Amino acid sequence: MPPTLGWQRLRWAQLGAADSYLVTRDELAALGTGLLKNTTGTGVLSIAVGGTDYVVPGGVAGGQTIKGGTAAGENLTLQSTANATKGQTVIGVSGTDVNIDEVNHRFGLGVAAPETTVDIAGAISARGTNTISSAVDRIFMAYESGAVGGMAANSGRIEASRFGTFRELYLRGANVILQAGGSSAPYPLKAWSTGNVTINNNTDVATSALRVSGARTVASGASAVWDGVDFIASTLTISGSTNITTAAGVNFVVVRAPTLSAASALTVTAAATLTVENAPTGAGAGPATITNRYAFWVQAGNTRLAELQLDTSSRVSTQFDKTSSTALAAITGLTATLVAGATYSFEVYLYVSLSIGGGGKFDMSGTATATAVIYELQVFNNTGLAYILAGQQTALASSDGVTTSCTGFAVIKGTITVNAAGTLTPRFAQNVSNAGTCSVLVGSFMKCDRIA
Repeated sequence: MPPTLGWQRLRWAQLGAADSYLVTRDELAALGTGLLKNTTGTGVLSIAVGGTDYVVPGGVAGGQTIKGGTAAGENLTLQSTANATKGQTVIGVSGTDVNIDEVNHRFGLGVAAPETTVDIAGAISARGTNTISSAVDRIFMAYESGAVGGMAANSGRIEASRFGTFRELYLRGANVILQAGGSSAPYPLKAWSTGNVTINNNTDVATSALRVSGARTVASGASAVWDGVDFIASTLTISGSTNITTAAGVNFVVVRAPTLSAASALTVTAAATLTVENAPTGAGAGPATITNRYAFWVQAGNTRLAELQLDTSSRVSTQFDKTSSTALAAITGLTATLVAGATYSFEVYLYVSLSIGGGGKFDMSGTATATAVIYELQVFNNTGLAYILAGQQTALASSDGVTTSCTGFAVIKGTITVNAAGTLTPRFAQNVSNAGTCSVLVGSFMKCDRIA
């Protein structure tokens, strides 16, 4: 029968060494933890150290390290519970630090209940090279300390690629904003939820797909320059030796003609592919005074306009007839649109055929109002080669006319300073009601030019 060990003193001998005593019962109790460890393969018992030889849930001074295994490739597995119904594994403080949702397989950083596979509350800083990818698709984020691929040193980049080939990179949000440095609204570039884009502007206008502002502050000086939108000088490098003979030519900037599509029949009074609102105006407390104001300025070189038609020029395309009527009416096709505060010169050339007894009368009218207006009215009869009417008017809707039969032309020339914006239109009627037809013929036209 083997001997029974009591708590007196355990005596043991190590090979090649003198007899040794480990501890007495009282000494063992004084260890605090009362834990011993056996060093594998030696048979040596020693005191186990909390935080090094075993985990102390309440913590130890100096901290502690947990390792899953000792051999290569071994793992450390943490689970919320041994029960089949899992909960969360929390590292740190729930909702503040790391929360691992084992039920939905989600990772939260600063989020108590992650809503996506990875849910992070707060800013994300990516240092070095970072890749989020499958085997072939990836989103690549990198910080380059040196110049790489045309990028300046100490810059960051985001790229999307597949099998090593760059692919489209989509950025989605209610609005997508490109912010440079500490810039604030208006942002250098903003894509709105409406599909519109603004550059250096923070106002989304439903009717404008692209709005660009060139607003800047420039110090005054003899050499001061402001180019709000600048298409810089560029070089087209042409390879080969075949002549280029396309009708459209080689163009630096092209504005394509838009198409206006309507589901029902309607009329659009005016439309343009390119509109220049006006020449620059001076403002401010100074104010700024502009010596030479131009709405359009070609500084040098030939200028070709395939079809020049000022927006205030118009012509008669259908003969305009009056029969048994002295009521003045706007001559179809002849009109000009005027802006408030501007001054215009106008010329109206009317080819006429006036019946005996009916004759014709003329005036200038429209929806615009005048601060000042003056125009001369003359009628020339080809029969007899003489003017049969000459008069001057100083108010809109002031008419003059003749009752003589006439085949010839009428000319109205004048100037108008506009009070309220609107249209300017020549009108025509019989001077005396007569069954004969009095007409303004096709080819008659009107020109109106802004002069101030």
